[in-house]
Amino acid sequence: MKRLLLALVATAVLLGAPAGVFAQGGSAMPYQGIFNNNRDSDPNIHHRLDVTFSVAAGYDDDVLPALTGGIDPASRPFNGYNTTYTGSAQYAWQGRKMQAGLTATSALRQYTEFNDYTMTHAVGAGFAMQFARRTTLFVNQSANYSPPYLFGLFPTVDTASPGDVIAGGPNYVLDDTESLSYESIVTVEHGLTRKGTISVSGDYRYTDFLDNSRGRPDVNSSGLRTLYSYAFGRNTAFTVGYHYRSGELGFGTTAVSSEQGVDFGMEYSRKLSPTRRATLNFSVGSSTMDLPNIPAAGIVAGRQSEVSAEAALNYQFSKTWMLRGAYRRGAEFVAELSYPVFVDGVTTMVTGDMGRRVHLSSSAAYSSGQGLQPGTQQNLVTYTGDVRLSFDIVPRISSFVEYLYYSYDFSQNPLLTPGIVNRVERNGARAGLSLWFTMRRR
Repeated sequence: MKRLLLALVATAVLLGAPAGVFAQGGSAMPYQGIFNNNRDSDPNIHHRLDVTFSVAAGYDDDVLPALTGGIDPASRPFNGYNTTYTGSAQYAWQGRKMQAGLTATSALRQYTEFNDYTMTHAVGAGFAMQFARRTTLFVNQSANYSPPYLFGLFPTVDTASPGDVIAGGPNYVLDDTESLSYESIVTVEHGLTRKGTISVSGDYRYTDFLDNSRGRPDVNSSGLRTLYSYAFGRNTAFTVGYHYRSGELGFGTTAVSSEQGVDFGMEYSRKLSPTRRATLNFSVGSSTMDLPNIPAAGIVAGRQSEVSAEAALNYQFSKTWMLRGAYRRGAEFVAELSYPVFVDGVTTMVTGDMGRRVHLSSSAAYSSGQGLQPGTQQNLVTYTGDVRLSFDIVPRISSFVEYLYYSYDFSQNPLLTPGIVNRVERNGARAGLSLWFTMRRR
């Protein structure tokens, strides 16, 4: 009871956010320049605070595998009616040469039928600044409580911005294991010439499972990425990059696996109107993974090479409608998998206004691949879809309805850490109310 009361207090204080895009695992598209994502449309606005809170009643239908290998409709740990409290507080400050952001998010879902609940919390702080005529620096730090790690198999459609958090929310939580996850990112970008730019980005991720007795050891990974970009037109640039990542496998040992590769690509950006723009970037290269020798875990030392690729699209095809998409083929380090995997993943998102008071947000994602263990075929498949309609009732208050589908299949794959079932199919429906407040100040 004390734990539940503490969770409710934390939710009220942090005003946690709904489920969002979760960025975990392998390298993402590099930071795309200062003042990229959160800048207010009015450059004279220097302070902005956005606060939202929502409550929703819903029903989740989970179908899990039986011990015999079939689908067991009676085994549903997160099945049933639930009430979800979510919210967020986001502060942004911008100046002529600097932008800073701070985010606090939280979500609590209570299952009334069996008196249980799940929680996710996250905080993030960061800044981007221009400290020389051609040099910018981006720094971001985030901390997360029990995020859904398997959501990291989907590529993110968001570019980095100060105050980012890696929070997936309760829609994708699979069990009640408590953990703390930390992520640090630093990127330096420097213009060598009028057309040539080089950037160096480093990151460190650490996941601390609070109850190691359940067979989930703490894991960490770190990475480095360099990218050179050369503009050969008003809208087009050529890129070449190198990346390296290493991390513990998660078997309770100090054994480390590593992945590195080079890639070549193009960036294209076109202004469609005074307020609309389309951007596209893609790259293709190689990825080589080195695995250590761990006989007790059944892992044999070896090297595996694959073709890697990344692509991202942002297309604002009308004043209020936006299409975003991302594709990634490469190695991923995910906390709840016992060693790295090589996946193909795609994510798409469409948002816009269907009228003065009706707003649509929809997304779909798919990922498939296999574990990077030489001589084995350990396939994995996961996909999701989400549709949400919001209706403005009065200023600052809206109602919404939402449908979610989420599924993954690791039935041929012993990758999952202990305590997680190898196959899940989830259908969820929700309806609720949202309250938001925005403050702008010059």
